[in-house]
Amino acid sequence: MAGDVMGVIPLSQQSLQALRPAADLVRHYESGAWLTGGCVRDVLLGRPTHDFDVVVEKRAIDLARALADETGGSFVLLDAEHQVARTLLRLGDVSVAVDWAELRGGSIEADLRLRDLTINAVAVPLQDAVDCAGLAGELLIDPLDGLDALRRRQLHPCSEDLFRADPLRVLRAVRLAAELSFAISPELHTLLQRDGLLVTHSAAERVREELVRLLLTPHSAAFLRYLDQLRVLTALIPELEPARGVTQPIVHFLDVLEHLLEAVAVADWMLSQLDGISAESLHVLPSADAGDPYPPAFFVMPEALRHVPDLAFRLPYREHLLEHFNAPLASGHPRRAIWKLAVLLHDIAKPQTKQPKAGGGVSFYGHQTIGAEIAASVAERLRFSRHEVSYIATVVREHMRPGQLADIEELSRRAIYRFFRDTGDAGIDTLLHSHADHMATSGPRMTRAAWEAHLQWTAAMLHVLYEEQEVVHPRRLIDGRALMEALGLAPGPEIGRLLRLIAEAQAAGEVRTAEEALSLARDLHQSRSTEV
Repeated sequence: MAGDVMGVIPLSQQSLQALRPAADLVRHYESGAWLTGGCVRDVLLGRPTHDFDVVVEKRAIDLARALADETGGSFVLLDAEHQVARTLLRLGDVSVAVDWAELRGGSIEADLRLRDLTINAVAVPLQDAVDCAGLAGELLIDPLDGLDALRRRQLHPCSEDLFRADPLRVLRAVRLAAELSFAISPELHTLLQRDGLLVTHSAAERVREELVRLLLTPHSAAFLRYLDQLRVLTALIPELEPARGVTQPIVHFLDVLEHLLEAVAVADWMLSQLDGISAESLHVLPSADAGDPYPPAFFVMPEALRHVPDLAFRLPYREHLLEHFNAPLASGHPRRAIWKLAVLLHDIAKPQTKQPKAGGGVSFYGHQTIGAEIAASVAERLRFSRHEVSYIATVVREHMRPGQLADIEELSRRAIYRFFRDTGDAGIDTLLHSHADHMATSGPRMTRAAWEAHLQWTAAMLHVLYEEQEVVHPRRLIDGRALMEALGLAPGPEIGRLLRLIAEAQAAGEVRTAEEALSLARDLHQSRSTEV
């Protein structure tokens, strides 16, 4: 934890900017108030926080609205029946949320006992926190020894009914273990085994947000595996269950479901490499034991790295790649989390498409196309945005393309153009997915030569993407209106076809001027007319 809890752990200036007017309003409304939950936990751990939970004796909704009015913030009613509301504040470039709720159980101690985990069941009087400009150890209210759990880096339940009170806490507990690198205690593990499947009763939007936050952690695969041990993962995504135990050709060392989880482990490692974080520097609990039935709170290395430990994921344009994966998709969710979900789903249709081959072996013909449809339906059910659904489907549908292109001895400009055209803003993601798939397929049979050759091929594709824009995004030489006027055509699919073929010819260096583009369009149209 940050500092000695018997001293004062300071609050940031931004935190005080939000909490001072809140404390003034509470005093005006003559209500007791406490700072509670995750924000207290994060301050004690030295983690930055922009979300604050305030419990008051009365008039929580009025206080939330008054804080919004006084600071120019926004008021959001979350639950009128239970008196829960939020004030959103803009402090410089940072958005801060103050969540207001009314006291449950008649006292702050009773309220804290109704929470999920003991590390979240710690509070301090709001006015004292503002007066001290921090959390004073002697003022902390801790009826369930949450401070001791923080010191030990362990998650303990507040009661045995925590998941029955709110089933989403199943995912939240596992997500917190992943975010904090905390161990799940045996008693919490027992409750997760008993009540884990209750999470299927949670709203899809809430499940989605917890899943995204879990996937954002640098060792998400270990905790996805734990959710699978609990059978929670395939309860939330039942389309994954048929993949369990489905064997694959000898080039694979895992069945389909284990391969998908291993691919996420590789994706975790790849992003950590881009971030400049070595596996050794990730937090390791002294008590972590790979034989524990609950999730190891340490980074689980991909199997290939156990056999060739000095492999690295090094590509040119690292800053571009980091900017790409750190940016949100159109919905606001971080791209790296949605990419890992696509990685998890990329072979989801293999069980349905598995067929014996003449002479032995099996095939999974068309699994990427069918898989894209299944992955899209999963994302839709979890209430991802239309753009996210399309993105996930694209990565799944096109995930075989890099390997197919790499097998071509001399890759043409036209083929490169088609790849980036068909993958759109998921082109980089599809290229990097091929590395996750490669390592998760090879495992103990991975060779340094194969890995380096794959990196070299991807580097060449990235060079074209970033340095040869005339190949990837050729400047339009002629538009549809000009085509219609020159060729006497009516609006329709033929115009789109001609424009696509002109763009391909430009990318290949076969067309350079508007006149050449128009001449090509005329020849292509006449050729089709003759065929018809």
